[in-house]
Amino acid sequence: MEDFADRVSPNVLKSFLKPLIFLIICVPVALIILGPLGNIIGNALSGVFNTAYNACGWLTIGVMSAIMPFIVMTGMHYALVPFMTINLTTLGFDALVITTMFCSNLAQGGASLGVGLKSKNTETKSEGIACGISAVVAGVTEPAMYGINLRYGRPMTAAVIAAGISGLWCGITGVVAYVAGGSPSIMTLIQFIGGDNPMSGVIFGAIGAVLSIGISFTLSFIMYKDPVEEEEEDEAPDEDASESAPKPLVQTITLSAPMTGEVVKLADVPDQVFASGALGEGVAIVPTVGKVVAPCDAVVSATMDTKHAVGLTTPEGLELLIHVGLNTVELNGKFYDYKVKEGDNVKEGDTLIEFDIDGIKAAGYQLHTPVLVTNSDEYVSIKPVDAANIQVGQDLMTVV
Repeated sequence: MEDFADRVSPNVLKSFLKPLIFLIICVPVALIILGPLGNIIGNALSGVFNTAYNACGWLTIGVMSAIMPFIVMTGMHYALVPFMTINLTTLGFDALVITTMFCSNLAQGGASLGVGLKSKNTETKSEGIACGISAVVAGVTEPAMYGINLRYGRPMTAAVIAAGISGLWCGITGVVAYVAGGSPSIMTLIQFIGGDNPMSGVIFGAIGAVLSIGISFTLSFIMYKDPVEEEEEDEAPDEDASESAPKPLVQTITLSAPMTGEVVKLADVPDQVFASGALGEGVAIVPTVGKVVAPCDAVVSATMDTKHAVGLTTPEGLELLIHVGLNTVELNGKFYDYKVKEGDNVKEGDTLIEFDIDGIKAAGYQLHTPVLVTNSDEYVSIKPVDAANIQVGQDLMTVV
């Protein structure tokens, strides 16, 4: 839905139209379809696990511990909470939810710590250690799960294997929780105190914690490689020397003038929307010739019914808006003629729009034409040329 909303939203309106379309479509789908469907699947899933636990409890604990991250991702673990509550109130203990989440949470933390200590990237290292501590100490696994383990793949595999082994140990040794409180973590070992031999659950649970953290940490540390290392290993020799040449860290894009005329700083444009930079950074031209050409090779990504503006997207992903005149949308296309259509591939210098300068002036409209980089927040610097006048095809601005 997000891709669809992005595709149908014109660049100039994307900042508010894209999320609006997304909400209009997805909120009803979530409430009418996904919510009820999730409830049905969750109840069925909890019934399957409850039946399996009654048939072979220790094996069920091992399997559930291994797949618990994926149950949590879908939110289906909430469907197991009623069974946990029933077990605590009727049997006096629970293993179906608390024990399995204990093994799974610690494994997520151990795998994340393995990445943190193995990675040479400073940001990944700090994230891995912080997310790992959060999962092990507080039982908050989302940062480790989504930020590290799923993101890099192999750490998640390590976490699943470790949780399964730990879960089997806890299932075989009868580790169960006698109270509920807090997200399962190393700090909730006291939940296992109880039964005929009150401390045995804590001892076996501690061993399970060591297995979960230790195995996931070790496997993750061995299996994980920084993305740069993997790219270097997978990179095959290239016969074309030009393709194998090192690329610059920062790419500079030079845009030529799409029209001939007077160069005006964007801040001096007599329209606050453009002058403030709300639609992007750039420069403006007051044209002396009624023609707009492509300032670079690009795809025509947006056209208007009123023909007064055109959007372009370069192969590098730079998004441009050329808006001929101020408030000229009110002309409803009069005095304008498109020479391209949306989706066309254009080369630098190809004609995009032709317009009647005298007609627009006679209608009472100013011809200041902003040339904007609408995704300017993705770039470090947008520097217009320092000139009073410019000819079509001359360098207009550089984007870094």
